[in-house]
Amino acid sequence: MKELKKKLSARLSITPSPTTTTPFVRESITDLIHTLLIAISLVALVVLIFLQSWAGVRLVPILAIPVSLVGTFAVMWMVGFSMNMLTLFGLVLAIGP
Repeated sequence: MKELKKKLSARLSITPSPTTTTPFVRESITDLIHTLLIAISLVALVVLIFLQSWAGVRLVPILAIPVSLVGTFAVMWMVGFSMNMLTLFGLVLAIGP
């Protein structure tokens, strides 16, 4: 904030918002990581049950989940979305078990 105040003209001022969403976004990112770990373990379990092969358990989640997440973030970047509560909620719904 101090650096920004130096760059602004004397007529403009910066005041922090009393309703910042930073703590909520940080908590949502933590929840998203937990959801992602649960989803990876469930995908591995389902692959093990149906394929009955440890090679499939190692290969499918390791390749499919990062590819889908990178694709999701690429589309979000191209459309111009930011990492806010709505996009985090959408990611949790898309990933969630």
